[in-house]
Amino acid sequence: MGRALPLHKGARLAHLSAMTHDRQTAPPLSQMLTDAAQQSSGDYITIAQLIAGIKTQALALLLIMFALPNILPSPPGTTTIFGAPLVLLTLQMALGREVWLPRLVLDRALPRAALMAILAKAQPHFARVERLLRPRLLVLTAPISQRGLGVMMVVLSVLIMLPIPLANTGPAIAITLVAIGLIERDGLFILAGITAAIGAVVLVVTIYWALIALAMGQITAWLAP
Repeated sequence: MGRALPLHKGARLAHLSAMTHDRQTAPPLSQMLTDAAQQSSGDYITIAQLIAGIKTQALALLLIMFALPNILPSPPGTTTIFGAPLVLLTLQMALGREVWLPRLVLDRALPRAALMAILAKAQPHFARVERLLRPRLLVLTAPISQRGLGVMMVVLSVLIMLPIPLANTGPAIAITLVAIGLIERDGLFILAGITAAIGAVVLVVTIYWALIALAMGQITAWLAP
């Protein structure tokens, strides 16, 4: 898989609980994401370059950055490119570990124009969301709560990578809502993310159950005399 490299210029990321103190002076979410995507030049941007452009709220912003392309229309292969980092990041969040990504993931690249188009489509939605955010239900942003949320998002990240059309949208929305809530210390958004997560899991289970039932019906019909 290659050597595991720290995320942020030789320094591992602190846990999310240590990343909220500077939110009052940080730019809006949409601007932070756009600034990260504009790092370096060229037609393609690697995940390592995206990470280099994130100056604050790093872990939660990475969750949003990797979940967002699974919500909006994006190029083929995006699920694989962004799903694997989500699994790694959420697993380490669940374990309360400092976060890193392996070189194999850091070197993955995405067309810059496609990424900027995704962010441009998302910007109006972020602008509306940002007007609603404020600190509340702070117990959901505590370190112990973050570890529980990490466990939930590991499951969601795995669902994103499953080859089921449209089934990755719900989990990606849930991860995005939780990450926004953690950045802004808004427990109401975290609750919305938990609700979306439950709905996403129910949807995926229902789809799989329907597919299994269909397959069993076809097998039964084929075996029938």
